[in-house]
Amino acid sequence: MTNSEKPSSFYELLGSIRRRPEAYLGNRSLHDLRVWLDGYRYARAQMGVNTPEEEEFTHFDTFVQNKYSWHDTSGFEAKIAYYHRDPSRAFDEFFTLLDEFRIARPVAAAAAAMSKRARTRVADPAPEPLPVQYSVDALAELARTVGVDSSALANEDARWDAYRRVIESRAHVDLLYSCVKSEPDPALASAVVVEVLETVPPQDRGRWVEAVDDSQKDSVRTREWEIGVLDSLNAGQKNVSDVKMSVDNWSNWLQQRIAETEMSWDVLAVIASRGRTKRIRRYASERLRRL
Repeated sequence: MTNSEKPSSFYELLGSIRRRPEAYLGNRSLHDLRVWLDGYRYARAQMGVNTPEEEEFTHFDTFVQNKYSWHDTSGFEAKIAYYHRDPSRAFDEFFTLLDEFRIARPVAAAAAAMSKRARTRVADPAPEPLPVQYSVDALAELARTVGVDSSALANEDARWDAYRRVIESRAHVDLLYSCVKSEPDPALASAVVVEVLETVPPQDRGRWVEAVDDSQKDSVRTREWEIGVLDSLNAGQKNVSDVKMSVDNWSNWLQQRIAETEMSWDVLAVIASRGRTKRIRRYASERLRRL
């Protein structure tokens, strides 16, 4: 391998392992991959090195827990291996889930950023004041709505929790918008908007996209477009020919959501045969059998 071919990032390194597991692990095995990852992360910790991608990956366990609705202290290996007993299939499933995790990275990135800041704070610090541009009135109203002291929301983790609670309630939309529009953390604002887009009417989505910082707009606009595709399918505005022409360009997230929600037998049949990952194809096939 030449210097130009060497992986330049953590995810590129995982991509190399995905393509040539025998060269790195000796076997195409999820267990061997997990052991390798443990050794890699230990060595990086000893060197005091932690890149943004490595920081983001610390949230992969939580992603897998949510994916399988299985919340305990065992790691991703135990959960994946439970459903995929063959080591090679479990290895493939890890990378399928990693693809989905990275597609959801606007949310994961916000969580990673907040986690990093939380770990670098001194014990029990006084909360830093929010920037002046944050709406004090909106902050106070948000605190009253979720039942916390407004001073606690100077903490990014607390604001994320408050935002999630408001999103789940499907109420106080204007309040949430005011808070997001003045949110000082661009990644946190983007994460909130990505979740909100599926809960608001199509005509309201544009203003939510415009509420995020320019650095975050591309990823948020992509999600807005993907939700629009789901709307068109649900309304019967796309026929199976449209799906066949477009499916290969759709993201894993969009294909998975179609597999989970689509009621058209013909559309599901396309996803079952041409979905990008085994998980997507299998899920669509299972739903086909139930229709």
